[in-house]
Amino acid sequence: MAIFTAVLAWISSHWYPQVLTVEPSHHRGPNLDDLPTELLDMVAEYLSLSDRACLSLCNRRLLSVYGYRHPFPQRRSFRSTLLTRLSRDLPSAVYCHDCLVLHRQESIAPPGPAWQPSRCHAIPHTPVAFWCSFGLNWATLYQFHHLHLQLAMKRYYCGPSHGVSTDSLRYIEVQRERSLTCLLSVDAQIIEGPSLCLRVQTWALAMELLHQNLGQMWICAHLRLRDPSVAQIVRRSFIGDVDYGPVPNTYRCQACGVDFQIKIASCGFDGVALIITKWLELGPGLVPTEIRWRRHLPGTYSLTNDEAIQSNGYIRSQFERKTEFPLKALTDRNHLLLKRRAYTRLLDWWKPNCWILQGNKRLPLLYVRPGDIDFYWRCARTWDSP
Repeated sequence: MAIFTAVLAWISSHWYPQVLTVEPSHHRGPNLDDLPTELLDMVAEYLSLSDRACLSLCNRRLLSVYGYRHPFPQRRSFRSTLLTRLSRDLPSAVYCHDCLVLHRQESIAPPGPAWQPSRCHAIPHTPVAFWCSFGLNWATLYQFHHLHLQLAMKRYYCGPSHGVSTDSLRYIEVQRERSLTCLLSVDAQIIEGPSLCLRVQTWALAMELLHQNLGQMWICAHLRLRDPSVAQIVRRSFIGDVDYGPVPNTYRCQACGVDFQIKIASCGFDGVALIITKWLELGPGLVPTEIRWRRHLPGTYSLTNDEAIQSNGYIRSQFERKTEFPLKALTDRNHLLLKRRAYTRLLDWWKPNCWILQGNKRLPLLYVRPGDIDFYWRCARTWDSP
């Protein structure tokens, strides 16, 4: 019986047709690379120069057609457009409008003095985006350049793998000179536009605020406290109730559009503080010639009168609507830092009479600071001397 069954199975295997499996062909369909040169030239007529340059980077044949046969111009505008477009696909690169090259993000120094890269790219752009000087011999260590604006906005445009976060731009600095203690705090937020906005709050704390000290303080690149329009605001703050509660009016510089508030606060046994809070809209960060960036640079020419006018606080309201750290919380935090010199414990010592907190992160215990280098150098000279 088993033999008969095996014979039937053998006969049926040859009787019924077998199903054949046909593997699909790997032949690719029509491709741009397969087109004749004449058609590629016709396609190039509908492309901009930057599009042709990007297309020529796909393979060698397209490079020979679009690159070698039709050389690209060496104009600054073309180079800027092409490298800006390429940087969108390179998370670690940022285009420098001064050098006309792509820089690695790791080689860009942060706006604060700490965490400087080992191979730092020297930022050639003029100064900082805001004017912060308290007169005397004090100037902030926070240097905000257009490359920092580009990196912050690149993350907004291209995603979290690009650029830097707005939290990394946060900064607190306290400097003390004689009887005057100065505090600077910076926060960043992207508002509608889109545009990057900085909120800068400065404190001048002393047992007695002298006119000669306050007169040299700058609101922005165009206004100082001794200017008539600003001095009137300060006088109203002094005449008014000197306490910590009332919300002051918002004013604006007609030249650069900075929204600012001026306030006098009593800090008990620590003295009296003059508080200046300002909001700077820096623009989308696409080009350094954009007016919202250029108008904040020192030395910019003003087409309007350099005077303060009362404002509806549009930039301030945009920032405060977006931020998770409201103005009152910021003011309370800065007040606590100055109270009984709490900044000496809560901030990092950077150099004599200077404390900082960069990127909302404390420095490691063994981080070498400029004050440490000066101390080691003095000790070495003392040991070497006979």
